[in-house]
Amino acid sequence: MYGKFIDTVVQARLDALLEGYELHRVQLDHELASNILDDVMRCRDVQIRNVIQAMGISSDSGLVTADVFAQMVQSECMVSRGFVNVQIQRRRLAPKPEASTMNITYQLIGNASRVNVNSTDNSTNVTISESELFSKMREEISEKVPSGEGRDRLLQKVSALEKERDLPSAWERYKELIGVAAEHMTLMCPFIPALTEMIGKAIR
Repeated sequence: MYGKFIDTVVQARLDALLEGYELHRVQLDHELASNILDDVMRCRDVQIRNVIQAMGISSDSGLVTADVFAQMVQSECMVSRGFVNVQIQRRRLAPKPEASTMNITYQLIGNASRVNVNSTDNSTNVTISESELFSKMREEISEKVPSGEGRDRLLQKVSALEKERDLPSAWERYKELIGVAAEHMTLMCPFIPALTEMIGKAIR
């Protein structure tokens, strides 16, 4: 159980890093690939240590010591250093897709925040309300995230943020949404500028 949990956390960390660099068009060279690999494996080690602390196992706990338990958990983790490196190299060496020729920019009514969907040279500006922004987020999630518990949790967090978007607690709901969306940052990142502008007004 702990091994599967750690695999999920580590994979989410890797996906968020790779998609973030890709979104901002950062060249994934050998040095950066090595840094990502080290970062993700540190995350894995931290999660294993956290599990040991949560279980209250010490170095002299008898038959199952902290080191033994760490080895047991690690043996159940499928996300190894080699596994992570393969994913990084596949992303690094994959053919780069051609840029889209269409760009839709959503601008919130009453401010200058924008949501960019697809990178392009040509742009079409569409002014929408905050409610319409949330509707668009739900539409993107429903269309592009596979059905299941992950999509349901994302939609729940979107609804929770929408309900409290004018309250100081909006910042907490926003962080919860981003935490759940770690595996889908390519989908969610275009909405972040508009969301942070909206939340900024609520917590001032």
